[in-house]
Amino acid sequence: MRGTNINNAPPLLPIHTPTTTTEDGSSTQPPPLGAELLHNITFLLNTYENKIHANCHFVRSSKNKTNSLQSDVEDMERKIDEFDARRVKLEKVLLIIDQVESLYIVDDDDDDDVRRNQQK
Repeated sequence: MRGTNINNAPPLLPIHTPTTTTEDGSSTQPPPLGAELLHNITFLLNTYENKIHANCHFVRSSKNKTNSLQSDVEDMERKIDEFDARRVKLEKVLLIIDQVESLYIVDDDDDDDVRRNQQK
């Protein structure tokens, strides 16, 4: 096979099995060539079918993770908008407090001037 790494190749039955001799001296014939081919093709088919199932599971898992992360991004964007709205409100409150303090300081200065004039 082109592009296949020999180290990762699945174990296949050899196509041409030599004749072997058993302990009692009788010879055994290799299985018919068709049976060997059927075994090898079935083995390859099962191997690649398992790989397809594993890849399908990986794709499904990745899609679920992507959806979860997208949901997290949307939640964070919503929280950022909420914090921006709070920040704007707090800036307005701070501005009002500064204005009230400046009016209070002006009133104190006017009261001091009136007291000084009354003491004279």
